[in-house]
Amino acid sequence: MLKVFFERSDDVAIWVMRNLGQPLAPPYWAVGITDDGSRILGGVVFNDYNGANVSITLYSPGCMRRQIIRGVFAYVFDGLEVKRITALTSSSNSKMRAILPRLGFTYECDMPGYYEDGSASQYRMLRRDCFWLRKSDESSQSTRPSQDGCCPGANEQGNGCYAVRAGRY
Repeated sequence: MLKVFFERSDDVAIWVMRNLGQPLAPPYWAVGITDDGSRILGGVVFNDYNGANVSITLYSPGCMRRQIIRGVFAYVFDGLEVKRITALTSSSNSKMRAILPRLGFTYECDMPGYYEDGSASQYRMLRRDCFWLRKSDESSQSTRPSQDGCCPGANEQGNGCYAVRAGRY
């Protein structure tokens, strides 16, 4: 059974960075995914949080189960009380570009030259669109995300923008 752990934040962040081959700027904190408490099988790194923004970088090959995904989204939307998550992935990462919409993200745009070795594709998820969150109101039903545009509306409403650097799933 997979478990999320909060100890060894630096170890988890270094493990994620090493596996993705991308540096992350401190300060950051991380949660790990394990099966036995000692081996790191996956990780989610949070950095660049300033009260209005946080970046999320994940690497979790083969270990993102529903309960883990729900936990990450609950932490971001309920714990940090954000209104928006933005996922960035390499435009050439076809696997992640297929997974993000299945997780509930909506494609927004491509950003040429975002990475040293190429472009990034940007996706978003608003809290109201997150079907992974458990609803406390019995009358509300989880639904798939809406397909409306959000960047201009999000900026006008002052919604925070939170980045998920999507690595391998």
